[in-house]
Amino acid sequence: MEENYLIEKWLNDALTAKEKLAFDRMENAQAYREIIEEAQRFKASGQLPPLSFESIATRMAAKAVPERLSFKRYFKGIAAVAILAIGLLFYWMQSPIATYSSEVGEQITIHLPDASVVTLNAKSKLEYNKDNWTEYRRLDLQGEAFFDVAKGATFSVHTAEGVVKVLGTEFNVKERLGWFEVSCYEGIVQIETATITKKIYPGEAFRWAEGETSITKSITNTPSWTKNISSFNEVPIAEVFNEMERQFGIQIDLKISNPNTLFSGAFEHRNLENALQEITKPLNLTYIVLTKDTVSIHDKTE
Repeated sequence: MEENYLIEKWLNDALTAKEKLAFDRMENAQAYREIIEEAQRFKASGQLPPLSFESIATRMAAKAVPERLSFKRYFKGIAAVAILAIGLLFYWMQSPIATYSSEVGEQITIHLPDASVVTLNAKSKLEYNKDNWTEYRRLDLQGEAFFDVAKGATFSVHTAEGVVKVLGTEFNVKERLGWFEVSCYEGIVQIETATITKKIYPGEAFRWAEGETSITKSITNTPSWTKNISSFNEVPIAEVFNEMERQFGIQIDLKISNPNTLFSGAFEHRNLENALQEITKPLNLTYIVLTKDTVSIHDKTE
């Protein structure tokens, strides 16, 4: 089966099952995948790749063409990677979806086309359509983000648990594994879930967890995580340690009798030992740092 034909169909995600098997057996298939993955990392960061077409094609040729090939096979490889480069650049320029992702312990500030500003908390993802942004101002969020919204048309944030709509305001949205929380710092925020529509005002926070909703008061002017402090108000301790994993890039083995114990307090993102003490001491828990990436939490025994 013609390699160039397979590459073109692969770029368009249009391979049949038989063609996919043929593509997977191609000598340079893995190299093509690695190049696409590298390009996607540039795209996810919101930055254009600092490479010319020629340099991309050269790098592709270097990856895709092994040493000691005949001239015929060499130029065949050059032609194939040139097609891949053209397809990749076309996709890059044509795709209307802007995507941003933050890693463990990372915060990203995003300036939207309407001058609104979004700050992503650790291990979060944000997407929006550049083509219809002016008309719709819609974003899709996984994780947590703080929004400073410029006035204009309705601005909506869509999550797996609900939709948040505003006209121009400051608010925070957190959606983590069935936990949905929206805090309003300025203006009016409307929350829509499958079962409820609710408006909240400055100083209020809406929370949905395990099928129950509540409205609480917010005591800060901005979310504390933007200042490298994770704070909690009657949050199950399991979610507190989940947030610690996201901020420090560790794995926590939670071996306690009641992981649903509610916790109110905070930890700083600067030092893991201090953070562990700030959470475990008030709850009469103890911890053991097993490796640089693994921590075990236990009930304290007398």
